[in-house]
Amino acid sequence: MDVTLVYSTYIHDGQPLLRLSKVIDVSGRELSFIYDANRFLVGIQLSSGQYISYGYGEHQNLIFADYGDGQVKKYIYGESVLASDGDQGLLTGIIHEDGARYSSFFYDVYGRVIKSVLHGEGGPTESTEIDYPSASQSVVRTMNGEVRTYTYNASRQILSVVSNGETESSVYDTTGKGWLKSQTDRNGVKTDYGYNDMFQQTQRIEASNDSMGRKRTIQTDWHATLNVPTERRTLNSANVLVAKTTWIYNARGQILTVTQIDPASGGARTTTSTYCEQADVTAGMCPVAGLVTSTDGPRTDEVDLTTYTYYPEDDGSCHSSPTICPHRKGDLWKLTNALGQVTEILAYDAAGRPLSVKDTNGIVTELTYQPRGWLTSRTVKGATLAEDRSILIDYWANGLVKRMTEEDGSYTDYSYDAAHRLTRIKDSSGNAIQYTLDNAGNRTGEATRDPNGGLARSVSRVYDLLGRLQSQVDAYSHATDYIYDGNGNVTTEIDARGRVTKNTYDPLNRLAQAIQDMGGGAATTKFQYDAQNQLTRVTDPKGLHTDYTYNGLGDLTQLSSPDTGVTGYTYDSGGNRKTHTDARGVTAVYEYDGLNRLTEIAYPNASLNVGYQYDTVNSICASDESYAQGRLTRITDASGMTQYCYNRFGELTRKMQMTGSQVFEVRYHYDAAGRLAGQTYPDGTVLDAVLDGEGRVVELGIVPSGGGRQVVLTGVTYAPFGPSTGWTYGNGRNVMRSLNQNYQPQAIHDADTGGLSLWFEFDAMGNLARLKDAAQSSTLAQYSYDALDRLEHVKDGPTGTPIETFGYDATGNRTSVLRAGVITAYAYPASSHRLSSVGGMARSYDAAGNTTGLSSGAGYAYNDAGRLTLATHGSVVEASYGYNGKGEQVRRTQGTDTTYYVYDEAGRMLGEYGNAGGMQQQVIWFGNMPVGVLHRSGAGHALHYIEPDHLGTPRVIIDGIRNVPIWTWSITGEAFGSTPPDEDPDNDGVAFAFDLRYPGQRYDNTTGLNYNYFRDYDPSTGRYVQSDPIGLMGGINTYGYVVGNPLLNSDPRGLVTWRGYAHGAGFGHAVIAAARYNFHLVSDCVNGRQASVDIDASFFGGGLGAPITYTISQVSLDDGKSEIDPYALTGSASMKGAGLAAGGGVAYSGFQLGAGKSPGAWGGQGGWDATLYWYPIGNSKMDGSPKWVSCGACGSK
Repeated sequence: MDVTLVYSTYIHDGQPLLRLSKVIDVSGRELSFIYDANRFLVGIQLSSGQYISYGYGEHQNLIFADYGDGQVKKYIYGESVLASDGDQGLLTGIIHEDGARYSSFFYDVYGRVIKSVLHGEGGPTESTEIDYPSASQSVVRTMNGEVRTYTYNASRQILSVVSNGETESSVYDTTGKGWLKSQTDRNGVKTDYGYNDMFQQTQRIEASNDSMGRKRTIQTDWHATLNVPTERRTLNSANVLVAKTTWIYNARGQILTVTQIDPASGGARTTTSTYCEQADVTAGMCPVAGLVTSTDGPRTDEVDLTTYTYYPEDDGSCHSSPTICPHRKGDLWKLTNALGQVTEILAYDAAGRPLSVKDTNGIVTELTYQPRGWLTSRTVKGATLAEDRSILIDYWANGLVKRMTEEDGSYTDYSYDAAHRLTRIKDSSGNAIQYTLDNAGNRTGEATRDPNGGLARSVSRVYDLLGRLQSQVDAYSHATDYIYDGNGNVTTEIDARGRVTKNTYDPLNRLAQAIQDMGGGAATTKFQYDAQNQLTRVTDPKGLHTDYTYNGLGDLTQLSSPDTGVTGYTYDSGGNRKTHTDARGVTAVYEYDGLNRLTEIAYPNASLNVGYQYDTVNSICASDESYAQGRLTRITDASGMTQYCYNRFGELTRKMQMTGSQVFEVRYHYDAAGRLAGQTYPDGTVLDAVLDGEGRVVELGIVPSGGGRQVVLTGVTYAPFGPSTGWTYGNGRNVMRSLNQNYQPQAIHDADTGGLSLWFEFDAMGNLARLKDAAQSSTLAQYSYDALDRLEHVKDGPTGTPIETFGYDATGNRTSVLRAGVITAYAYPASSHRLSSVGGMARSYDAAGNTTGLSSGAGYAYNDAGRLTLATHGSVVEASYGYNGKGEQVRRTQGTDTTYYVYDEAGRMLGEYGNAGGMQQQVIWFGNMPVGVLHRSGAGHALHYIEPDHLGTPRVIIDGIRNVPIWTWSITGEAFGSTPPDEDPDNDGVAFAFDLRYPGQRYDNTTGLNYNYFRDYDPSTGRYVQSDPIGLMGGINTYGYVVGNPLLNSDPRGLVTWRGYAHGAGFGHAVIAAARYNFHLVSDCVNGRQASVDIDASFFGGGLGAPITYTISQVSLDDGKSEIDPYALTGSASMKGAGLAAGGGVAYSGFQLGAGKSPGAWGGQGGWDATLYWYPIGNSKMDGSPKWVSCGACGSK
């Protein structure tokens, strides 16, 4: 689709010449260009009504651009101190709209730029200087001290760049064509290039000088007349074709089909697009030729067609009121997905930006913009005007975000220096984060302060000459240092204890080897990849291999693990996993709908089948909970059925869980800003939250069924931009939870009898080193760690005498425990990490690595889904277990007694219920900390208060009436949790049972194991009894628990989070408003390594405006996996909501990149299923290759 360019004729020196007078898009929106008598452009009239004027000086230089509303950008020329010969044609400075000088430019007598400067508050900040020692060289100096020397050939092509003593070089064709023939990077790796006669790159051989099997060739065929590729092939080092993609285009150069092909099998996936053609326009089927009308995905078993409908004519008001007419001919009107669900753009502004969008549930979102196109508000319409939810965005004159105001009136302010760099973030309570920048703009310091200016948290950083992080120093001067190779890969990490991790990379910059504790234990992990950058082998420190096999479409087809055996996978035509066959020979079959949402999992035992239903309003949902389109609404499984209801804002309002014959309903309540403000438990108990001006909980109360309100917590305080620092329980007990300046826990103190009294001291690595009472009058315990930060010694507090000593192998398997002079040995076979015996007591496993029996007679049986379903002793069944389709254990039966469990949407246990469904206990959560338990007491309820430790582990339960401890679980007990709690610390003869343990764990008194969501944890051995269900990439030790460091780490759910920033721009105000973003993301540390990736994403559906082009947003994505899978972030993409991020840019209540989804705030959007505001369709792809570095220690995350 092209715009129309309109030219007018003018006379110059007696000759008629053409100049551009208008640009008209396919919807008829215009840009008009106005010229003066001297032929200079003096104005641009936008279709929105905005007029941009330009002024010129006496030397015909552009001296200002006036955007209206007093927003004027000025340009300065020929200042004598900057341009040595006073050349009035040389731009020497720019003054931005705020009146501050932004930049200066210096020149030599030849008019060459020799220096550029960005200005800060006290003068120049960032600067770059250029020298020209010869006609073939230039030398660039940055304020970091980096010196880059460029050498050129006679055609001014760069032959080499030398920086920091390292060289990258290029070789060019010398036959007159001048194309690039080869490049050699700073590590000496060579890439060769080939071209056709049209100067299009036809071949790229990466690592062409490698002889170790890492060379990769990418070949490209090009269209005969269009500058677009028609076929791209990837060949491995043996020149075997491993992947192919083909494209077919129409005469306009638009993609008709794109096909991925597996050369080995011939399998292919084709996506087809159709467009409005002139014949369609003539027939009245679509308004403008070239508009995309449909996209048909690769599915052959399901319809996966998306269609696009456009407004056929201008709105009737456009002629008389062109600046306010709601739509033009050719504007996108409706987007209809494969299931017939319609998203509708109801109105556009005069510039083609969406003003009103109706989603598939009929909910309308309204957007407003500043005259320059900057988004100023987003309003999701409520059922009444009072229920509307609006976010407001204010800007500084230069376009940087100044303030973002939330729905409830709370706001965040952003301040910048004159160089437009973010220097402060301040919330409406006065808390602030202050950034110190070096001259190159790197953040060398961060200080978090309270409203009085008091320092709460700090971190500092040092950057090398190339702007790479060289050292990060915490508030107590503990430094981690980094050394890089020439390509910017981290080769050496020196931690605060002086331990060295060495990384080695292959020629394609992929992590090939990581050696932890170099010079000590030297735990070595190796990685191998294929030509498509897919991980094919991991060799752990024990020397055992885990192998991954893929097809040519990039699908994992086989996993061979020393712990779980061989697992096979197949895929449907759209790339969705179709079957999963584990080493036991059990095959699960998966079905998906046209939107590629999982609809069914079928097992050989059909009673275990799981069904997922979407979009259908359940009969239990009230009229204001009937917004089901695009959302999971029902799960049916072996345990029964779970139904969901949503409000108009996409927030989950009701969940009804039917387990067997019992029904449990949970309801969620939200305030006017969409923050979670309460919930109703299955027995009718109502939890309410009182929020402060920042939307943080300051009080929790409950109203038990049939009772009055009782306070659980009140007076909750917080660290600036941080966690809670204390509260008062409903009975008046006060708990102080202070933090040090690393925001690590410093003290937990309840001065009342029996309350927690803890003081934490950490070593340089952040490991817990000493535990004292809160007054620091006595040392309760001391701890020391091995070279991989695994807990090695638990020591007596006063004397430092070891009480427990743990031994490990390099992979993190526990090899021994020394207690009271007695050594217990742990044995493993040479071929796996399965624990074969403890102290001579044998253990058995099935083919998938699940523990099936102990020599004591205990036995475990697993269902087709690999979940523990029976606990036996000999031939006697002692307990059976049932799970729902989310993997939650919802039923446990012991003899004739059945206990039912209900969880919230974060996987936290809300309550346990008896045979008839009656409440036995219900847990009250404050974030991820249990703070109260409602206990059945006779015919009524009793509220008790829970005091959690620094991890959120319950340690003390206080009787709400008598104000004495009735349950304690000592933090100085066995470190991995095998010490049982004291269920009668008040010695009244009444035991109080409470089964929560470490975060995410619930004790099972039949097995002695702790249910831990997807697995079962054995505290007696400090490891799981099943291998990680996602295999090795969940941790180099698939049975290990929290890297052998249970005092510091917890892992309640095991999801990998990617964090980083996004930057991009909205573009295209004509037919389909769109946005293009680049994400730089770094994964969590898993398996002793982490990945960083750059993802390019394009979104379609609405416009954001110009400021996004130079703001940066902080983002966080969960990919729903425990392994690091960078390519899980590629594929379909979408974006919704509006907000402001800590980085100062525009952020969103939701991003989706492939499987990666941004987590919903506690009181914000109810998960990714919430309403899509602007960009419901898009695509994300990898930019380059993932970069891997080692991190942390070997073991499970």
